[in-house]
Amino acid sequence: MKIGIIIICYNNAVDIGKSLFSGVSNLTDVDLCLVNNGSKDATLEKLQELKEASGLKSTIIDIKHNKGYTVAIKAGARYLSNHNDLKLIGYINVNKMNDVMSLLDLLNAVQHHKEAIIQHHLNVINKHFEQRALLKNTFSVIDYLNRLNIKLGHTQINVIGH
Repeated sequence: MKIGIIIICYNNAVDIGKSLFSGVSNLTDVDLCLVNNGSKDATLEKLQELKEASGLKSTIIDIKHNKGYTVAIKAGARYLSNHNDLKLIGYINVNKMNDVMSLLDLLNAVQHHKEAIIQHHLNVINKHFEQRALLKNTFSVIDYLNRLNIKLGHTQINVIGH
């Protein structure tokens, strides 16, 4: 089963480099949707360059004006749900990743612990059944890995801002 991952970027031109997406193009069970959330710097251009240079199989969505984190999640979820047959859609805010955590490590953890994440998500849905259909199967990758106490290599996931 494939999982869609939305990667939300806002003014991350200096953070976006080949190392951020290093090895990600080899993942087969993950569909990526890169969302530029109204950045005022060269984030969109960096994402486009990276996609072309790395052969990354992904979609880039450009939101012209930053309308908030939830709007970026919805835009990515809408695209992924309309263009792919996905059971779950996770999201990652590049601004909430800390230096020791790589995108590849996060996505590998999602692939490796997919069943635990699905079960955790079903428990969350059962507690909050009033969610709208579009966001019902959307979750925060970092939050779920943290709640499930999943380690990335030797590093426990610590979410910045929590």
